[in-house]
Amino acid sequence: MLEQDSSDFKIHPLTQFLQSFTGLRHLKLKLSSFTLEPHLATAIAHHRSSLQSLIYHERELQLIDDEGRFQELRDKEMTFMVQLPHIVNLSQFSALALCASPSKLRSILEPLRKEASLHTLHLRWTGSEKLHRNIREELMSRLTSPPFRSPGLQLRPNEVKLGGNESHQMARTIVVSKSSPEEDEYLAFVQWAFGPQGMPFLETLALGDFSFGDRYRNQQLLLRRKTKEAQEIQYQEIQLPCGLLDRDFFVGILDDVSFHEKLMVEDLNFLRACPDGGLMDSPYE
Repeated sequence: MLEQDSSDFKIHPLTQFLQSFTGLRHLKLKLSSFTLEPHLATAIAHHRSSLQSLIYHERELQLIDDEGRFQELRDKEMTFMVQLPHIVNLSQFSALALCASPSKLRSILEPLRKEASLHTLHLRWTGSEKLHRNIREELMSRLTSPPFRSPGLQLRPNEVKLGGNESHQMARTIVVSKSSPEEDEYLAFVQWAFGPQGMPFLETLALGDFSFGDRYRNQQLLLRRKTKEAQEIQYQEIQLPCGLLDRDFFVGILDDVSFHEKLMVEDLNFLRACPDGGLMDSPYE
């Protein structure tokens, strides 16, 4: 991970290095408090004709209290994301990983969706920032739920009725937690990306932190496009009452050999690259 003194306005050595040669195919960057985004964007664009995959994960010090006394490194959205189509050639790109708002990323990718050859897309976040949540369960509970509403069905805002003929059996009522705007945004992106108006070549969509094995299992979700080949493989995750049977995607397993064959990048650890923290998990964190 590279760090930069915010008072240094000279061209960073990283930028100089990237501009000193041509032909780069795969680039993985983890940056901390890096302030020279315009220069770095130009340096990455220097390899536009050859670049096939990019990991870009930036973190910066942010205030974490109302009084403004405490700061902590937090994920930062790629500042020059709107320039992405000019920095990389999406028609020859196979894999992209970055911190991004799903709706903003969609607005950038949607006009280029037919020409974009992206097979793997990873929306990253640092797992340690979200340890208080089980994002995997939150998203899975929504993805595997059936259409909730039917005409004339009267329910309280937090209830959903399931079941058949009420004259023969009592309908079951389950309580569904209210969704957050963040969940809605990610789910809308998933449905668009794999849908008929989405990314036609996209095979894998990863959400979250896949570093250090299962350390952040509750902060990660791997989705794959449903194909004939994929349907023949039985995954434990989709053996659910409502499942994903009517979806264009299913829940994948990172260690599945066929997943790596589809990844189409030289490094099979693409999703696990550029981790935050050390190999040993501190009991004091």
